[in-house]
Amino acid sequence: MLVINDELIDIVKRGIEGIKVKSDTIAMDEIEKIVTSTRNYLGTKHSVKNVRKEIFVPKLANRERRGIWKKNGSKDIMQVAREKVKEFLEKQKGLGLS
Repeated sequence: MLVINDELIDIVKRGIEGIKVKSDTIAMDEIEKIVTSTRNYLGTKHSVKNVRKEIFVPKLANRERRGIWKKNGSKDIMQVAREKVKEFLEKQKGLGLS
């Protein structure tokens, strides 16, 4: 549960940070170009670049399509957390925390 709670804390911290809204992140010039075209605003280089800065990518929760998730073993978050703990313990050298 500690590993899962760590991820939940990261999600909450990211939410508290919020999304940076400034003139360069809004990019009104990009919006004006999109309005008169058939393109999608979220597909522009500017949007892709800025979304990557703002999005939270979980370490435990699976974000793949269901078919891919099933193909890769259908692991739930508890299974993934157990594997992560096992990995930590295998890498642990010495006594650990004292």
